[in-house]
Amino acid sequence: MTISRIKLQDNLTRSDYFTNLIEMAYSVPEGDALLKLIKTENIFGWGTDKECLLQYALGRWGAQVGTVVEIGSFKGRSTVCFARGVKDGNREGVVAIDPHTGAPPWFPAIPPSFTLKEFENNLNTANVSTKVTSFITDSFQAARIWPALPIRVLFLDGDHSFEGLLADYEQWIEKLVVGGILLIDDVDDPIHLPGIIRFVESVITHEAFSDITIIDGILAAIKKDLGVIGHLNHLQECLKNESNYTALWNQRAEREIALHNFYTNKSILTKPSINHSNDKLIDSDNQTKFLSTSECELIRNFYIYNRSLALTALTIAQNTSQSRAIFTDSIRFVDNGQFKEINLSESDWISQIEQAAQSWQSLPIRLLYLDLPDYYALDKILEIWKTKLAKYAVVLLHKNSEFDIPKIIYELQLSPFQGMGYEDNIYWTICMESSGDKMLEIQSENIKLKNEIIKINQETDELKNEILAMESSKFWKIRQKWIKIKSIFVVN
Repeated sequence: MTISRIKLQDNLTRSDYFTNLIEMAYSVPEGDALLKLIKTENIFGWGTDKECLLQYALGRWGAQVGTVVEIGSFKGRSTVCFARGVKDGNREGVVAIDPHTGAPPWFPAIPPSFTLKEFENNLNTANVSTKVTSFITDSFQAARIWPALPIRVLFLDGDHSFEGLLADYEQWIEKLVVGGILLIDDVDDPIHLPGIIRFVESVITHEAFSDITIIDGILAAIKKDLGVIGHLNHLQECLKNESNYTALWNQRAEREIALHNFYTNKSILTKPSINHSNDKLIDSDNQTKFLSTSECELIRNFYIYNRSLALTALTIAQNTSQSRAIFTDSIRFVDNGQFKEINLSESDWISQIEQAAQSWQSLPIRLLYLDLPDYYALDKILEIWKTKLAKYAVVLLHKNSEFDIPKIIYELQLSPFQGMGYEDNIYWTICMESSGDKMLEIQSENIKLKNEIIKINQETDELKNEILAMESSKFWKIRQKWIKIKSIFVVN
């Protein structure tokens, strides 16, 4: 046994809570059915039988009220276990956070591969897709837009480096309810995954958690009540002796910047290469009304990717049948997902768009798909609709004529839209701010001004009180009489 593993044992307690849950899962037929399903359907993952049943039991019988959140889903083995428990117990749902861009970077034995399709297939096979909301993004972005929903189980199985786990913990621990369960995966591998052991030994203490237990490779603990930001203060206290303490938090800031840069894509809009095979102009007299397979896939992927950012998509097009079919197919992957459509008539279509914007009372738009008769009015249309767009909303534009969309975007300097990418004849740009952000800035300025006014009024009142006190004093009355007498002698 390594030194690191011996140190970890010092943090453990002899608690029967988690082992009792596993025994309960073993004792019901649903638990046995889950293990058989995983094996017969080959739902890939590294979880042992005990780990799978622990996840199932917490999903079904775990204490507190709230959702189950897992950071790191890979191909869905843990997701299926949690979701089967949630379904059998008629509990709140599971939120699975993973960009699905490949195998975990800390596990180089598996080559990079996109895992979303296999993940979704496993959920469908286990018949739990309706119980799972997938955030196809990283934990930073998911934490940024997380709604005010309580979390009763938090499963950390994402970035296994010390810095990565530290960042996930810092962002999510305060969202876990008091009495909720924290799970950390892969604590049984101190040789290949030393970052996890280092994190656990540094942060997971009896002062912050009770019932600290290891079930095979999963550490489980119950969150104590340390106050509103007690666990963040506890985290900083635990790390105060780290030699690279400042560097750790700088890295966390750098990851935030990298995330922003990812969405920005390019600071300056650029035109696609003229040598690109898809840059051939389409004859305006023979405009296509049919999207290619890759174009359909692009729209679908943007909508599914943005599931974690909001619920609404809007399509404004001459023929909405294709986009309707794409969104209808995609919406089943998005919890409470929806989309709206404006089917443009041949005449007076700009007025039609303007009227729709005036009456728009739906959710903030995260994806706006435009297929316009022409793009001369693009600046006007985006100006109308940009106040309806949420931050990081994606605008997709279908190039169906000779209009050079990147050039239009660049020449018009349509703030706050940045970046430009394309797939066949679909171009996309990103809205980098929202009206909500501006409102918050205005509200912040208003509060600042109000506080300054209150402070000035207080100082004024204090001066008035001082003057009144002076005027009512005996000395003041004598002084006033002396001034009066002096003025008489001066006049004479």
